Amino acid sequence: MTREKSTAMKGLLMVLIMICHNALLNNSVADGSFLPHRRYIYLFHVTCFFVLPLMYGYTYKYGEGARWRNIGNDAWRNFVRCWVPYTWFFLLFVGIGLVQHREFTPSLLAYAYIEGSQSPMAWILGVHFLWFLPSMCALLVMKSCWYNARTWVKMVMVVLGLALMVQNIFEVFGYIDIWDTIPFSLVQGLKYLMIALVVRYMIECMNRKVVLTICTVLLIGLTAVFVMDEGKDEMEVLTHKRIEEWLMPMAVFPLLYHVRDVWAKSRLLMIIGSYSLYIYLTHIIVFNVVNNLLLHVCERSYWLGGVSLIITLGICVGVAWVIERSKWIKLIVFAKK
Repeated sequence: MTREKSTAMKGLLMVLIMICHNALLNNSVADGSFLPHRRYIYLFHVTCFFVLPLMYGYTYKYGEGARWRNIGNDAWRNFVRCWVPYTWFFLLFVGIGLVQHREFTPSLLAYAYIEGSQSPMAWILGVHFLWFLPSMCALLVMKSCWYNARTWVKMVMVVLGLALMVQNIFEVFGYIDIWDTIPFSLVQGLKYLMIALVVRYMIECMNRKVVLTICTVLLIGLTAVFVMDEGKDEMEVLTHKRIEEWLMPMAVFPLLYHVRDVWAKSRLLMIIGSYSLYIYLTHIIVFNVVNNLLLHVCERSYWLGGVSLIITLGICVGVAWVIERSKWIKLIVFAKK
């Protein structure tokens, strides 16, 4: 997969992420509950983002002790790449929380920061979207381990991944809070690695028509289950939802991948994709400002959500353009030269 086409797919997925984060588009005007399209898109959009790095494959460097050097270099590079912006934005939201008189303690903040997962961050910090960066770091490190590992290590990773999937879906040993107790979002990284490896195998090793047929049938089946589960108690359909979270990206990504030439023709998606990190880290803040301003002059409605999305996207692209041309912001906040 070329970088150009990957960038376009990033742009598409970033738009879906922004749609799902806009309260004016996703919350019912009547009672504020999440609308069905938001719950549906959440089954695959972020996970598909995590599948993309596995589409590049891996450039292996040979030599004595190469395996450990490769893993060490990759781990350090990706840690800096992900945890530097994560740290700055974590501190930003700590500052916002202090202004809002949230009660913080050093131990709780350290716990949320080191875990890097959704629940502690939401509970302690008040926002949870920053989990993306530690999870992406964990995935990229595990990708390096996978390509540098011997066969028996890969088998151990697969067994752990299958155990994670079974535990997550069926809770065979009861509720085990592994998602929020293992630091550095490593469990999320393993989950996304397993999904991405299945997708890569389908695309790389299977007949194109067979893959498209399997994915289309799977997508239709999962969508039918989703529709039938609508309106039921969340705990009643929890197992279905977790199965969908594992399988839906495996159905959706290959379908998006096989029309990647279409996405690459969109100049807008290319721009959004190239600025995706900056947009992701700023759009929540911009949404909160834009939505509140619009609600002061207009009545709440879904069309207002569309207006908010367009305005927010424009502002975020503008901010990203400025960041991209400021070498000091790029270097200090995003660890980019």
